[in-house]
Amino acid sequence: MGIEGFSSYEKSVVITFFERVTKWISIGFIIFGLLMLWSYSRKKSSEKKLTQIKVENVK
Repeated sequence: MGIEGFSSYEKSVVITFFERVTKWISIGFIIFGLLMLWSYSRKKSSEKKLTQIKVENVK
């Protein structure tokens, strides 16, 4: 059902606020991780292009 029971109103406010804050922090970490994966893949692809150019120029 998704119903939570709290012993007091103050506890419910604090816990729901804490859950919202941690949700936004976790979304931030997910976005940060995706950006790091994207930048890593771009770095690897640029390194491959540099090594291919070096091999082609050597005769």
